[in-house]
Amino acid sequence: MIDIKLSIPAANWKANLTFEQAVNWINYMETNVSRIIIDYQEYIKLIAGVPYVYIKPLKDISKRVKIYAQNMSHVLKGAYTGEITIIMLKSIGCDGVILGHSERRNIFNETDELINKKVLLCQEHNMPFILCVGENLEQRRKGIAFEVIKNQIDLALKGFNKFELMVLAYEPVWAIGTGVPMEISDIKEAASFIIDYLRKNYKEVPVLYGGSVEENTAYFATFKTGLSGVLVGSKSLDPIEFERIVTLTFSGVNNLQFDKEHFET
Repeated sequence: MIDIKLSIPAANWKANLTFEQAVNWINYMETNVSRIIIDYQEYIKLIAGVPYVYIKPLKDISKRVKIYAQNMSHVLKGAYTGEITIIMLKSIGCDGVILGHSERRNIFNETDELINKKVLLCQEHNMPFILCVGENLEQRRKGIAFEVIKNQIDLALKGFNKFELMVLAYEPVWAIGTGVPMEISDIKEAASFIIDYLRKNYKEVPVLYGGSVEENTAYFATFKTGLSGVLVGSKSLDPIEFERIVTLTFSGVNNLQFDKEHFET
């Protein structure tokens, strides 16, 4: 009998899918489960990071899938046109939020200090969150990737202590959206560093990999690496494809040799 571990396949839809497509996605995931994991539902934490406008209606139809916001404001209320606050998200039953995604950092110029304010709001209001960290290509080439990750973690977690709320996602910026994921050996090295750093300096929390994740990556990035799951972008938009990633993530996290016949129809 194997010791079953929790696996966390998380979808980040970004600015994609119509509302009809979003509903169909949730309905598919709620009613279709790959045979290999049908007896282990309690060990699979399915997350969908969805656009703000879909959170409430998707929460109303979702039983298994946790509905996360893709971002939130660093303020609680006030004259901040266009901002969505943690109070608003809590009031509609949002299950959690993604913080510090590389696109928020790079496109919208979010700083580590700003992300820390959001982390502390999650702590104050008991909101689960996925904290994203990762280096860009220049930093990797300079050999300072782990120093960058360490600093991002330290700055984001300043004053934070409710680690039961937290999942960390490692996303090498240079691999996101490029279709070129890291080599598995590199993923293992990064995973080992992050897991050890958190354990020694903070507390052990689930760590995910995100960076052009597809089916093979979901399996090999989690197989005997210590990672607890994956944060998936474009490959999460098709529910059939994401269902396969869910199965492969569970298999990888639990160090199971995966039999491809489970995908045959």
